[in-house]
Amino acid sequence: LTSARVTKAFDIKSEPADVRDRYGRNKFGQSLLLTRRLVEAGVPIVQAAMGIVQTWDTHVDNWGRMKNTLLPQLDQGLLALMDDLTASGLIQDTMVIVMGEFGRTPKISTLPGQSIPGRDHWPNVYSALFAGAGIRGGQVIGESDSIAAYPLSRSWDPADVCTTIFEALGVPDHVELLDPLGRPNRLLNGETISPLYT
Repeated sequence: LTSARVTKAFDIKSEPADVRDRYGRNKFGQSLLLTRRLVEAGVPIVQAAMGIVQTWDTHVDNWGRMKNTLLPQLDQGLLALMDDLTASGLIQDTMVIVMGEFGRTPKISTLPGQSIPGRDHWPNVYSALFAGAGIRGGQVIGESDSIAAYPLSRSWDPADVCTTIFEALGVPDHVELLDPLGRPNRLLNGETISPLYT
């Protein structure tokens, strides 16, 4: 964190104006530009937060917020990031994951006191995008029922996502972490999402 390369990476104002514009002059876009710069500086894990805690919490005006702000900014910044990682060859060694911690209800609802409907929290089905680091692109893994309420095919959980990431980082599957009482906890406690690679 104190290396000159990382310090320099945080200076996104040194990027040409057209590059900053290509990522989008918003928090999403500039976070993804910073992500690219940190990857180029050799930082092994970067988490780009796409807004404050409630940014994607679309209980109210789900469709307006998604169509007019959230998805256009994410699409623009992510396209620029993927283009740059591909052009530099870094995509071969960089796993890109876009996901949240849950999905949205298949049922539309209106909160008390609100007039524009939205969608609430839904942990049973949600999507994630994976790219780079040997992942075979252009495929859809898994299937939900007709209203995106429950999985029809094998589902993957957060432990599987973490195991897939740790395996890509080269963490051995036998690694254990000890809790404050000295009890062992396996770090890789899920299954690798192998269809990503096949």
